[in-house]
Amino acid sequence: MIRYVLLDVDDTLLDFRACARVCADAALRDQGHTLSSEALDDFMQTFHTVNDSLWHRMEKGEITREGIFARRFPMILEAAELPGNGRRMERIFRRELQVAAVPVDGAMELLEYLHARYPLYVASNATYAQQHGRLEAAGMRGYIREIFASAQVGASKPDPQFFRKCLEGMADEGMTEAGEKVAPEDVVMIGDSLHADIEGAAAFGMHTIWLSRTGGETVSAEWTVKALCEIKNIL
Repeated sequence: MIRYVLLDVDDTLLDFRACARVCADAALRDQGHTLSSEALDDFMQTFHTVNDSLWHRMEKGEITREGIFARRFPMILEAAELPGNGRRMERIFRRELQVAAVPVDGAMELLEYLHARYPLYVASNATYAQQHGRLEAAGMRGYIREIFASAQVGASKPDPQFFRKCLEGMADEGMTEAGEKVAPEDVVMIGDSLHADIEGAAAFGMHTIWLSRTGGETVSAEWTVKALCEIKNIL
């Protein structure tokens, strides 16, 4: 029986692409680049290609989070053929991202619905400070009992150790009787990343709901939805 809900943040609760566009524009302007809307569209395509490839490498254990931050904007500038200080752009981007909060359609309604039924937790590969700040800015933090961030727990999704630490944190947080453990089958993981969220949680024994806006299907996910509102029909 499902007793607890784990939620991803980026592209599940908050629209990372919309947030990233605002933050990247601020970093570009700092470097003297005022791009037209069309040019910014092209830059963001390059951003997401580079960014996604780096995060996928981290999920495979090939690089660290710090490695992403060191390489991301230098690689993006090179690919976009723009001059600039990539390290400084990275700092500005992440500073702006601390409060960038564009909710995914239906996210607030889903949180209100789930909060009345389950203890809610966040499971994220981003930093605790970043996700805390963004969820606070979006008015979502009050629905979440705890944020389990990879740097905080010492492992990243889809590593089984990450999900194990989440369960331990739930028990420590006081949602169970003294000495009682939270079992994987007590938890459902909701997220958009097939590899990090769904395959990782499923391999650990959790229930899974995959937010696949393109409508793809996979045997890894117990349920697949195209929109957050559909989750009300499951939980």
